[in-house]
Amino acid sequence: MNQRINHLMKILTFFFTTVIFMSCLTTGNSYMERDTEEFNSVTTHINGSWTLKSFLKGDSDLMESVYETGNMDFEFDNEMVNITYIAKKAYVADKMFEWKKEYPDLKVDSYKVVQTGNWHVDKKGEAIFFDEIKTDLIITGSGSNFESFYAWEKSKVEMTKGAAESGGLLGKVLAQSVTGTKDLFPEISEAMGYWINLDSNTSILNLRKGKNEGAFDVKLSKQN
Repeated sequence: MNQRINHLMKILTFFFTTVIFMSCLTTGNSYMERDTEEFNSVTTHINGSWTLKSFLKGDSDLMESVYETGNMDFEFDNEMVNITYIAKKAYVADKMFEWKKEYPDLKVDSYKVVQTGNWHVDKKGEAIFFDEIKTDLIITGSGSNFESFYAWEKSKVEMTKGAAESGGLLGKVLAQSVTGTKDLFPEISEAMGYWINLDSNTSILNLRKGKNEGAFDVKLSKQN
């Protein structure tokens, strides 16, 4: 009897081990495995640093209306994405207008929005998906009451984050309207993938939310 039980246990162990192994094979993503044919055909070309040329938010291109420059860095090894947007001087001057009346020596050297999160290419090699995107505001400068100006601008970011967490999309929209930050924060969709469009020499990367025809939501050029 014991021999039968041992034999049966061996068969079951082999069966479950095989099932787990096959499950790993079927759930793996070759586009996110280095040196595979899929990785070399798509992902390796995305990995690296890109310059933002266009970022649509509604009908507005933020790289024309708000930002002077922007970079998007895809890091394959840790599947992290880092995005930096540098605001235009005119945009910053408008933010400082009322403050400068009372603090004429107030100066801002850099006003930038930074986003970090995770990314991966889907199993078909058609789209990039982002998740856990975190947004922060980093300002450098000097002069009278600079710290208060920085804290005030930063509070708008935190207010928007809090409203989004407690009130969802509606809460975020209302907070952006109240704080005047509607056009400040680029929105990276986590709900749907960005379909990949690479040019023939892989130096231009265009991304579009979903498969719908129309304008590309994000346009990037590869940095050397």
